[in-house]
Amino acid sequence: MRSVPRFQARRDVVPALVAEVQRAVRAGASGVPDVPGIDVGVPGVPGVPGVPGVDAGGSGSAASTAVVLTAPSGAGKSHLLRAAAERLTVPVRIAAAEEVAAARPFALAADLLGVDRPGRLPPDFADALMAALDAEIARGPVVLMVDDLQFADAESLTILAQIVALGGDAAVFLVGSRRPQPHHDLLARLLAQRGVSEWALPGLDAIDLDLLVHDVTGGLAR
Repeated sequence: MRSVPRFQARRDVVPALVAEVQRAVRAGASGVPDVPGIDVGVPGVPGVPGVPGVDAGGSGSAASTAVVLTAPSGAGKSHLLRAAAERLTVPVRIAAAEEVAAARPFALAADLLGVDRPGRLPPDFADALMAALDAEIARGPVVLMVDDLQFADAESLTILAQIVALGGDAAVFLVGSRRPQPHHDLLARLLAQRGVSEWALPGLDAIDLDLLVHDVTGGLAR
């Protein structure tokens, strides 16, 4: 792997992520328009082809159904997700897990799928969430983006695992981000599922942060 500036490699992650999502979604549904400048035909993973400075792992393959970005706190994961979402030509649903979410079963999944979460959960609420996903897919391909997966409640992680398990049978792709800690057994199982690729990103140092702020605002970090 050639030596490159760390931030330059990080900037390459967005087009690589968009290409991976477009390629996977197009494999599951017709009529998905191309993103200008993105070649979705480049054979892929489990690595991140052509993106030096980014380590890839997990069980992803040419039939991948999920990508999870792993990086320390403050490494710009949320920015990368938003940048990728802006470039995609398919509908994107975005949600972020909160640190208190573990005490609220299905909170993340309900937010992600646009389902109202009642204070008293009915026993079939998981079925209602999957029905909402079915309705979404019936309208066309969709990309589900989840930030801060390390804070996700156990029930929502179970729903996400079911979504990933749909594989190529449904035009849905999951993109997530997480910190390496805290450790969560259910999240570890999700990362180990067939079709999931984990992209490990470096953290930002002071120079990287200046470049990131300049890229977004045109100024320098204070």
